[in-house]
Amino acid sequence: KPEDASVVAAALRGVCFLHKIPSICIASDEAGVVYFIDTTRGESAGSVRAEGFGGRNTTTTGDKKGVIDGISCVEVDSTDSFLIAGDCNGYIKVWDISQVISMEGEIDVSLAIELFQWKAHKEEVTQIQFVAKHSLIFTSAKDAKYQFMLWTV
Repeated sequence: KPEDASVVAAALRGVCFLHKIPSICIASDEAGVVYFIDTTRGESAGSVRAEGFGGRNTTTTGDKKGVIDGISCVEVDSTDSFLIAGDCNGYIKVWDISQVISMEGEIDVSLAIELFQWKAHKEEVTQIQFVAKHSLIFTSAKDAKYQFMLWTV
Protein backbone atom coordinates (compact mmCIF):
# COMPACT_ATOMS: atom_id res chain seq x y z
CA LYS A 1 0.00 0.00 0.00
CA PRO A 2 1.41 3.43 -0.88
CA GLU A 3 0.56 4.83 2.58
CA ASP A 4 2.88 2.20 4.11
CA ALA A 5 5.92 3.24 2.06
CA SER A 6 7.69 4.34 5.26
CA VAL A 7 8.39 0.70 6.21
CA VAL A 8 11.73 1.01 4.36
CA ALA A 9 13.63 4.30 4.51
CA ALA A 10 16.33 3.86 1.82
CA ALA A 11 16.12 2.59 -1.76
CA LEU A 12 15.71 -1.18 -2.02
CA ARG A 13 18.43 -3.17 -3.76
CA GLY A 14 17.46 -6.84 -3.34
CA VAL A 15 14.31 -8.81 -2.56
CA CYS A 16 13.43 -12.45 -1.79
CA PHE A 17 10.69 -14.25 0.13
CA LEU A 18 10.68 -16.80 2.95
CA HIS A 19 9.67 -20.30 1.86
CA LYS A 20 7.76 -21.27 5.02
CA ILE A 21 5.86 -17.97 5.17
CA PRO A 22 5.69 -16.63 1.59
CA SER A 23 4.01 -13.42 2.76
CA ILE A 24 7.30 -12.39 4.46
CA CYS A 25 9.46 -10.43 2.07
CA ILE A 26 13.15 -9.96 2.83
CA ALA A 27 14.41 -6.73 1.30
CA SER A 28 17.84 -5.11 1.44
CA ASP A 29 18.66 -1.46 1.02
CA GLU A 30 21.51 0.85 0.14
CA ALA A 31 21.99 1.76 3.82
CA GLY A 32 23.04 -1.78 4.82
CA VAL A 33 19.76 -2.93 6.37
CA VAL A 34 17.89 -6.18 5.70
CA TYR A 35 14.16 -5.88 6.41
CA PHE A 36 11.66 -8.65 7.09
CA ILE A 37 8.40 -7.18 5.74
CA ASP A 38 4.99 -8.72 6.38
CA THR A 39 3.31 -8.08 3.03
CA THR A 40 -0.16 -9.03 4.30
CA ARG A 41 -0.04 -6.36 7.00
CA GLY A 42 2.15 -3.91 5.09
CA GLU A 43 4.50 -3.49 8.04
CA SER A 44 8.00 -4.40 9.11
CA ALA A 45 8.45 -7.61 11.10
CA GLY A 46 11.97 -6.46 12.04
CA SER A 47 15.35 -5.81 10.50
CA VAL A 48 19.03 -6.61 10.83
CA ARG A 49 21.80 -4.13 10.14
CA ALA A 50 24.86 -5.43 8.37
CA GLU A 51 27.28 -3.94 10.92
CA GLY A 52 30.88 -4.21 9.85
CA PHE A 53 29.93 -5.53 6.43
CA GLY A 54 33.11 -5.68 4.40
CA GLY A 55 35.18 -4.84 7.47
CA ARG A 56 34.44 -1.14 7.00
CA ASN A 57 33.79 -0.48 10.70
CA THR A 58 37.22 -1.72 11.77
CA THR A 59 39.34 0.01 9.16
CA THR A 60 42.13 2.38 10.16
CA THR A 61 42.77 3.59 6.63
CA GLY A 62 41.25 6.63 4.93
CA ASP A 63 37.84 4.96 4.70
CA LYS A 64 35.10 6.47 6.84
CA LYS A 65 34.55 4.53 10.05
CA GLY A 66 31.03 3.32 10.59
CA VAL A 67 30.13 3.35 6.90
CA ILE A 68 27.91 0.45 5.91
CA ASP A 69 27.99 -0.43 2.24
CA GLY A 70 24.70 -1.01 0.46
CA ILE A 71 23.41 -4.56 0.33
CA SER A 72 22.90 -5.31 -3.34
CA CYS A 73 21.19 -8.74 -3.09
CA VAL A 74 19.73 -11.24 -0.63
CA GLU A 75 18.90 -14.96 -0.67
CA VAL A 76 17.34 -17.40 1.77
CA ASP A 77 17.95 -21.14 1.57
CA SER A 78 15.00 -23.47 0.96
CA THR A 79 14.59 -24.30 4.68
CA ASP A 80 14.66 -20.63 5.77
CA SER A 81 17.71 -21.42 7.92
CA PHE A 82 20.26 -19.10 6.31
CA LEU A 83 20.08 -15.54 5.05
CA ILE A 84 22.86 -14.66 2.60
CA ALA A 85 23.56 -11.07 1.52
CA GLY A 86 25.97 -9.51 -0.94
CA ASP A 87 27.18 -5.91 -0.86
CA CYS A 88 28.31 -3.24 -3.30
CA ASN A 89 31.99 -3.92 -2.58
CA GLY A 90 31.96 -7.67 -3.24
CA TYR A 91 31.45 -9.04 0.27
CA ILE A 92 29.10 -11.89 1.23
CA LYS A 93 27.62 -12.18 4.72
CA VAL A 94 25.67 -15.15 6.15
CA TRP A 95 23.23 -15.19 9.09
CA ASP A 96 21.61 -18.16 10.82
CA ILE A 97 17.89 -17.34 10.80
CA SER A 98 16.67 -20.82 11.77
CA GLN A 99 15.30 -19.56 15.10
CA VAL A 100 13.78 -16.33 13.71
CA ILE A 101 10.49 -18.04 12.74
CA SER A 102 8.60 -19.67 15.63
CA MET A 103 6.43 -22.77 15.25
CA GLU A 104 3.42 -20.41 15.39
CA GLY A 105 4.79 -18.38 12.46
CA GLU A 106 5.87 -15.38 14.55
CA ILE A 107 9.00 -13.48 13.48
CA ASP A 108 11.68 -12.41 15.99
CA VAL A 109 14.57 -10.95 14.00
CA SER A 110 16.62 -10.44 17.18
CA LEU A 111 17.29 -14.20 17.06
CA ALA A 112 19.28 -13.90 13.80
CA ILE A 113 22.92 -14.89 14.36
CA GLU A 114 25.67 -13.51 12.18
CA LEU A 115 27.83 -16.48 11.15
CA PHE A 116 30.57 -15.25 8.81
CA GLN A 117 31.53 -13.03 5.90
CA TRP A 118 34.16 -13.01 3.18
CA LYS A 119 35.40 -10.98 0.23
CA ALA A 120 33.87 -12.86 -2.72
CA HIS A 121 34.38 -10.39 -5.56
CA LYS A 122 36.26 -7.20 -6.37
CA GLU A 123 33.07 -5.37 -7.33
CA GLU A 124 29.36 -5.35 -6.48
CA VAL A 125 27.67 -8.71 -5.94
CA THR A 126 24.72 -8.81 -8.33
CA GLN A 127 23.11 -12.14 -7.45
CA ILE A 128 23.27 -14.96 -4.92
CA GLN A 129 21.77 -18.43 -5.29
CA PHE A 130 21.98 -21.13 -2.62
CA VAL A 131 22.22 -24.67 -4.07
CA ALA A 132 21.20 -26.86 -1.10
CA LYS A 133 21.65 -30.20 -2.86
CA HIS A 134 25.38 -29.55 -3.24
CA SER A 135 25.88 -27.13 -0.30
CA LEU A 136 27.03 -24.41 -2.66
CA ILE A 137 26.53 -20.68 -2.88
CA PHE A 138 26.60 -19.29 -6.43
CA THR A 139 27.46 -15.60 -6.69
CA SER A 140 27.72 -13.27 -9.64
CA ALA A 141 29.23 -9.80 -9.74
CA LYS A 142 30.21 -6.91 -11.94
CA ASP A 143 33.85 -8.11 -11.88
CA ALA A 144 35.64 -8.16 -15.21
CA LYS A 145 37.60 -11.34 -14.45
CA TYR A 146 35.45 -13.34 -11.98
CA GLN A 147 31.87 -12.63 -12.99
CA PHE A 148 30.56 -15.69 -11.15
CA MET A 149 31.89 -17.99 -8.43
CA LEU A 150 30.84 -21.16 -6.60
CA TRP A 151 31.48 -21.37 -2.85
CA THR A 152 31.21 -24.47 -0.67
CA VAL A 153 29.49 -24.17 2.69
